[in-house]
Amino acid sequence: MALLLDVAFCALCGFPMYRRFTRVKGKDDYRWSYLYYGCGGRWSRRNSDCEAKSAVRGDKLHAVVERLLLAEIGPLEIMRTVKVAGVSHRAEIVELEAALEDLLARSAGKGEAVARVYAKRIEAVEDKLATLSAIPEQEPSVRQEWTGEKYAERWAAANEDERRQLLKASGIRVEVVAHKGGPMRLGLFERPERYDAAVALTVEDGMQVAMYLPRDLAERATGQPSRVTHKQRSLIAP
Repeated sequence: MALLLDVAFCALCGFPMYRRFTRVKGKDDYRWSYLYYGCGGRWSRRNSDCEAKSAVRGDKLHAVVERLLLAEIGPLEIMRTVKVAGVSHRAEIVELEAALEDLLARSAGKGEAVARVYAKRIEAVEDKLATLSAIPEQEPSVRQEWTGEKYAERWAAANEDERRQLLKASGIRVEVVAHKGGPMRLGLFERPERYDAAVALTVEDGMQVAMYLPRDLAERATGQPSRVTHKQRSLIAP
């Protein structure tokens, strides 16, 4: 499983980046296998019009993403989402109400001794109904909890698949396209953030790489939801 599958997207059309391995002949006839990422739209022919024709080297992209990631959020503490179950006794209350109606119907017209037995049962059901009805209902929810572990610490201790899961769970997105000179380009496709809301944007090793964080994480990392500078934004050609 490649590190950036479902994390990296084409910067021009928004399709997920696909991976391929290419063998290269080296000295003494050895063949080395390199991981490449390319636009999934072009490679799958679902968006053959995308202009991102060239692939990028996986090892180089991984290194850039790791450097940007740790620079932006390495010192931050990881938060995890905890699901909180809802509270509702509605089904049990409905059953008790039905049971109470049945007891009342059965007790009608009974003799004194039998009526006393039914009265105790009816009282017990009424008490339980009152107790359950007094408990407020609560919808299922989620809450954020601190983990006591920083992103840099988790990253250093994790293998590649665990790192990928950390990126996905944190909502981190990377947009990449091969860059052969000229202005940086970001497509105007639908994305969770504004096209110019990347917290980091760089061109190096023949690649244009933009990193996006969820708004809450971006604000924790930078103090504002976007940290692309005016100079960087002026170089973007959507």
